[in-house]
Amino acid sequence: MTQQSDPRQDSTTSTQRSSAAAQQKVTPELRRWIIEQTQAGCTQASLLQSMRSSGWNEQVAAEALESTLHQLLVEPAAPQSPPASMPGPRLDESPTRVDCGDRTADVLLSMEQPRIVVFGNLLAPEECEALIAAAASRMARSLTVAPETGAKSSTTPAPATACSSTAEKARCCSASKRALRAC
Repeated sequence: MTQQSDPRQDSTTSTQRSSAAAQQKVTPELRRWIIEQTQAGCTQASLLQSMRSSGWNEQVAAEALESTLHQLLVEPAAPQSPPASMPGPRLDESPTRVDCGDRTADVLLSMEQPRIVVFGNLLAPEECEALIAAAASRMARSLTVAPETGAKSSTTPAPATACSSTAEKARCCSASKRALRAC
């Protein structure tokens, strides 16, 4: 014996679904999310399931996925304007030293793409110590994740030690700069 459903109930359910679908708007934010998730490696099926779990009507979600991904594949990416020029030292003639006003800094490395300049003797040991002291309360080890276990850990950095000789100050300053860059 076959069960037949009440056509009035099917009609009501269909009307409710159409009404819910009409209320769901595909926004630029949703399209951006779809693109970001796709570029991160998510499949269309997982995106559809995620949208359905969040209350999206399946038909609206499927159409949003299809139109957004079609647009992404068919339309060429808009050309990006070059980044604004950053001020920097004049290294056109490959100098080995740069006059900084109150001191001369050594140019240890200079690259054009990406733009990187590494200076030596840019800061005096006392300036390094002052920077380290100013940042000491905010310094903390970066969170690390063990690839084998996925465990996260963070250990506190060792406190800065006093340096007595000029050579020790230079070593401390160098180590402190690395520590500041790591934070």
